[in-house]
Amino acid sequence: MPILALPIRTMKRMGVEILFVTNAAGGLSSDFNLADVMLMSDHICMPGLGGKHPLVGHNDDNYGVRFPAMSNAYDKSLRDLAWHCVQKRGMTDFVHKGGVYAMVSGPSYETPSECRLLNLCGADCVGMSTAPECIVARHCGIRVMGISLITNLCVMVPGGGPPPNHEEVLEATHQRGSQLETLVQDIIRALPNEKEIVGEGSPDKPVSGIWGEYHARVVSGKGASGGDHGGGDGLSMMQLAGAGVAIASCFMLAKALRD
Repeated sequence: MPILALPIRTMKRMGVEILFVTNAAGGLSSDFNLADVMLMSDHICMPGLGGKHPLVGHNDDNYGVRFPAMSNAYDKSLRDLAWHCVQKRGMTDFVHKGGVYAMVSGPSYETPSECRLLNLCGADCVGMSTAPECIVARHCGIRVMGISLITNLCVMVPGGGPPPNHEEVLEATHQRGSQLETLVQDIIRALPNEKEIVGEGSPDKPVSGIWGEYHARVVSGKGASGGDHGGGDGLSMMQLAGAGVAIASCFMLAKALRD
């Protein structure tokens, strides 16, 4: 995975300041339809949590610090600018302003249980790329704008739908290809006026999964406490247990890979 740093750092040496990354992804969120587009607001890099990280090894201080922050992995101002372009083009019926992308290593598609786990952790879609390039770019100070094309809808329960295949990915890509090209061109043209257009920006849609439910309850003024079985306004014990299992599984995976 460290070899992925080479093209990004070459771009840095050439003076590149902004990186556009795109991917084909499976939709985990029930809000998505086939061939929808998601402006990436964050990612979950599952290989990185398990030790397969693009910054593992000697750190070159010429590019960045040993422990770079990733709290603004995908630039908020660029995303607001992209949304402005989406609105001008009348693309709001299929473009989603924000969402979380989960990266898995592949090459097999995810099982239904893995899809539910990722969605429980807050992922809106899942793919097999993008996160390492974003990490390296942010490490060396390049701003990142990410766009996901939902090329298939994930099967969340066994037998709950047709299995994913590469042909449908290509079909969805062909369906939206020209529109995405136009959108990226619009964003690039608007860059010189970014500050004037964006201003203070607007809030992103909260992440999905149990954390999105929690956020919705808190901001709606209903509070964060509730019963043990989901009857109240807070997280149920079942949801909290599921989140605990997800976190524990990441630590177990990391230990297994390092051993």
